[in-house]
Amino acid sequence: PTPAIGLATPSFSGDLGGMTATLTDAGGAVFPYLVGPVPIDPSWGHLATPAPGEGETFENLVAAPTGEPLVVAYRRADRREEMVVTVDTNPWTMHSRLLLHGMLRWVTRGVYLGFSRNNLSVHVDDVFLPDDRWDSEDNTTYEDDGLTNRLIRMNDQDAEFLRSWQQANGLKLDLTFNGAGSDEFVATNGSDPLAQVLLANRGEFRWLNHTFSHPNLDIATQSEIEAEIKNNRDWAKKKKITFTANELVTGEHSGLANPAMPAALDKTKVAWIASDNSRTPEQQPLGKALTVPRHPTNIYYNTATQAEQLDEYNYLYGEGCVPSPVTTCLTEPITWDQYVDREAAIMLGHMLTNDVRPHYVHQANLAEDRVPGRWHARRLGEMPWPTARSPRASPARSSPSPRPSNSTYPLPPERAPR
Repeated sequence: PTPAIGLATPSFSGDLGGMTATLTDAGGAVFPYLVGPVPIDPSWGHLATPAPGEGETFENLVAAPTGEPLVVAYRRADRREEMVVTVDTNPWTMHSRLLLHGMLRWVTRGVYLGFSRNNLSVHVDDVFLPDDRWDSEDNTTYEDDGLTNRLIRMNDQDAEFLRSWQQANGLKLDLTFNGAGSDEFVATNGSDPLAQVLLANRGEFRWLNHTFSHPNLDIATQSEIEAEIKNNRDWAKKKKITFTANELVTGEHSGLANPAMPAALDKTKVAWIASDNSRTPEQQPLGKALTVPRHPTNIYYNTATQAEQLDEYNYLYGEGCVPSPVTTCLTEPITWDQYVDREAAIMLGHMLTNDVRPHYVHQANLAEDRVPGRWHARRLGEMPWPTARSPRASPARSSPSPRPSNSTYPLPPERAPR
């Protein structure tokens, strides 16, 4: 910063990471979609006081905790205007993502092509099935049908909690269901209280075909794949579940490399099939169908309690971690609050970059401690950073396959935001 841009010599230059900036009243008009403080990620910056020349004005928009401007609207004496930013920005820092839309609106006076939308959709896999449980003693998961550790399956109280949580938070989840799980539970126990609650309130959820029994389809025959798709459709129709028949999520995203899969999808008229964004982030054709990459989360399929979740996370990123270009290992275990903040920041980052790809968790996570409910709330409204909204200041949209106009991902039109 120099007087040439209306600022005095900096009193400090260095890493401003960890600083919490705030919007001024003028900043609220430039960034009307933000509510709350603006956290600064590790970035080089400068703290300097305004020093406008004669006939110049200097309007602080985003202020450091000590009052120095970080983002400024600077008007020169000849009436030219500039936006001065004294902290580095790049596409990966949270403060950049939060401020970018307002900067664009300011520069263009609101005249530009396209939309900036904040999309969040969450798929819940394995609904009606039980899931294995993480063993905190042995740091592993025994896939032995519950012989070593009790299996995890939602119950009717979890379903009632989910209904209340959705209503309170304004976020409707997508239940990716396996009908065989309910049939097997009824055969063993005589009735399925979980299914009774979910089906009695079926209209409060969105539903996705997750195959009938969740088999691995990597080496399945075409007829076996078709049967899994059709049997689950038939089960849902008998239960009067409204769902979109041309959408599919296979168990563990299996079968996508199976040579029999494209023909099976064409035969069953599947147009959209889920894939794992961490493995295949680019949309790919499978016959006439297209993949829909889904973001995995670090809410693990085999955990139902806060203790299990944190133990597995600290093991996988600590003792059991192998450093790589895409994996940074922990130097020491983290706390629950640190875990929530880390994972919430990842998901918020997706929301702030027009990313239309859904996230996914598993039904086990909605049982017992109901882990997603503990941090989805912070992610959407109780986090130490602003809640991002659309250009017209409407809430972040909840949509299973949202599709802003400038998206590069063709997604199911019937599931796009309305």
